[in-house]
Amino acid sequence: MVKSKKNMGNKSKCVVIGGGPSGIIAAISAARDGYGVTLLEKKSELGKKIIVSGNGRCNLSNTEVSWENYHGKHPKFVASVMSRVSEKDTIQFFHSLGLETKIEDKGRIFPISDQSESVLDVLLFELESLKVKVLYKSKVTQIKKEGSSFFIKLFNGKMMRAEKVIIATGGKTYPSFGSTGDGYGFAKNFGHTIEEVYPVSSGVEVSPLYKPLVNKLQGVKVEAGVTAMDGERELSKDLGTVLFTHFGLSAWAIMRLSYEISRAINIEKRSNIEVLIDFFPQYDKNTLSEIIEKRWKINPQKTLAFSFVGMMQKKLASTLLDFAGYDITKKVALISKKDRLAIVDLFKKYHFEIISVKDWEEAQFTMGGVSVEEINPINMESRIVPGLHFCGEVVDITGDSGGYNLQWAWSSGYLAGSRTKISK
Repeated sequence: MVKSKKNMGNKSKCVVIGGGPSGIIAAISAARDGYGVTLLEKKSELGKKIIVSGNGRCNLSNTEVSWENYHGKHPKFVASVMSRVSEKDTIQFFHSLGLETKIEDKGRIFPISDQSESVLDVLLFELESLKVKVLYKSKVTQIKKEGSSFFIKLFNGKMMRAEKVIIATGGKTYPSFGSTGDGYGFAKNFGHTIEEVYPVSSGVEVSPLYKPLVNKLQGVKVEAGVTAMDGERELSKDLGTVLFTHFGLSAWAIMRLSYEISRAINIEKRSNIEVLIDFFPQYDKNTLSEIIEKRWKINPQKTLAFSFVGMMQKKLASTLLDFAGYDITKKVALISKKDRLAIVDLFKKYHFEIISVKDWEEAQFTMGGVSVEEINPINMESRIVPGLHFCGEVVDITGDSGGYNLQWAWSSGYLAGSRTKISK
């Protein structure tokens, strides 16, 4: 992945549209391969998504990258791309720029400084050293091809010419950062298929019936097992942090479920989606029942609400039981075996009806985009229009949280900028 910075031969013109992570690295790759590169960014800064990623620390990759960490109509496409630019190549690249990294839990890779700015700073320095021309506030309104040349029209009427165009405009999440889906229109005008886009990696909104419950629990965080259901069909399951919010459920475990929930709601138009929460995933029902029975026998005068103190967050237990219709002031000595078993069932499978996944302003990633069937994985070039390349989130590839999406940006972007030729 590390190329010579001085391979400046014939200055063919390359225009990169979009100054996010994939666009920046595509510009670096193209400049290292001898192109005269212009990077167009419609906002006043580059790399805003890099700055906010990983809660400001930039989870830039993962040691356990596999195509199975990705979603889309044809996720195995990722394997071909990653075989050419892997996570190891990426880390070598960043080390060559002076960025030191560290590995944390679940294989997540961060800069050792714990600052996203470190990642962006070394990339910007490289752009400058390679003399990449960066034009800010340069919104592209039209791209046409005549013969072997592309003509790119900007919002101010200025026209640019290039032999190679890289579309790195991102998806539709974080529209305030400039990701408003422009690339889909450009691709479609050139005859490309756009797989329907929808927001993923976001919180989910519960039905009005459950709003009083989540409002009371707002801010409560718990480690739990979660399962997304479409009627009797299991969509997805996970284990991790669940956060109660004013609109419903959020945090990492829920965000991971949101990929399949969003597809079911937005694409399949399903309306009977539920999230089931197991508040005691470490116990089966029999074990949990025995533990509760023992606790109640030792302290029979405790109220139902207080009997779970020391085992479960007090507010969480009392609120869940009260919402389910139990008298939480009742002494546990008076609670029947039938009710005890029902409470066990409740805590092992608490139902929440879901009506939506939070929209583009709150979602982290976009699902859908330019069909990978129309892109060559060797250099991310269009199979329809020679010289036109795509990379990053504009393509129908979306990764799980944990550094996978940024790795896709680095890999696809670097290949898109390369001079690699495809034999016909």
